[in-house]
Amino acid sequence: MTAPTERAPEGGGTHGGTPPPQAGEKNFLGQQFTLHLVAMLVLVAVALWGGTAAAVTAATLFIAYASTMTGRAAKSERPEAAQHLRAFLGAMFVALLVGAVAWGIRSSVLAARPVDVTPEARLTGATLDADGTARLTVKADPGDSGELRVTFAASDGVFGGSPCLALSSLRFQGPDIDAKGPVGLKRTLTTTLDLVDGTGPEVSADIRLDDGDDCRVSLTLEKAEYRR
Repeated sequence: MTAPTERAPEGGGTHGGTPPPQAGEKNFLGQQFTLHLVAMLVLVAVALWGGTAAAVTAATLFIAYASTMTGRAAKSERPEAAQHLRAFLGAMFVALLVGAVAWGIRSSVLAARPVDVTPEARLTGATLDADGTARLTVKADPGDSGELRVTFAASDGVFGGSPCLALSSLRFQGPDIDAKGPVGLKRTLTTTLDLVDGTGPEVSADIRLDDGDDCRVSLTLEKAEYRR
């Protein structure tokens, strides 16, 4: 006599263990993942772009958020708590990864931006003739910057000399820069000076009038900025 064959349980379940999540539960976990991810991305964005105070606040909220979620999961005896925790941890991992990439991009962008040092720049001896030398001094450390970009307003001297803006040029030299010139004079003159490696904690450059016989030129420093 043949023994009766044991029927497999219906529904594809397994003896013991946790049954696989159903479609409705998967959708719910997906929604939880999305909500957690959006909330954490908002905190990451605030931390990166909101300033120091906002960054501290966002970091505090992020830590409190993570502590609350993990604490609830640890205390809960419901079987779905572990799945909710996995959804949260997955969202946190993605948010931190996005934050790390965004931080790297932000740092690169900020490093490439010019540093305005106009308030720290001084121009002495700004009225030049054939025998005169002006001195540009920037009392700010260039750090990793490799260039000093300066803009001057130039005008013919009021007393003595003949008009010569269109006929003369400037030369730049000094221990902190690579010599440059001649740079043609005009009413608004912008030029970039290459800095010598290791220059600091300040930068200075001498400015001389080239082909300036019988000429007198007045310079006004409009802008100075360090660039990489």
